[in-house]
Amino acid sequence: MAMGHAHGLTPRHLQQGLDHVIFVTALEGKLLLRQYRIALKMSGTRVPRVELAEMGPSLDFSLRRVREAPPDLAAEALRQPKTTGKKVRARIPTRHTSRASVGLDDWSAVGTG
Repeated sequence: MAMGHAHGLTPRHLQQGLDHVIFVTALEGKLLLRQYRIALKMSGTRVPRVELAEMGPSLDFSLRRVREAPPDLAAEALRQPKTTGKKVRARIPTRHTSRASVGLDDWSAVGTG
């Protein structure tokens, strides 16, 4: 799938944005993860030579558990806690959130004349 995105890229595109590659390989019960930096080297032609230089950590994952757990142990591990059906609400006091303590307005002094 990732190769489909790189189809049609020219060395100019490589210089502008593609700077490293991540390889994930499944091999003999292991999952190998490798990271490579793209190095564009001089060549005798107009198109530069593309080399991959290994960088960063290399990870090897191995499959250690190859058998199922006993049914009673699997049921205990997958058990969901029972809920009472009540939803927990945030403790926000609703009485005082919309009121402001402002005195009464004196409309008798408003310019009437």
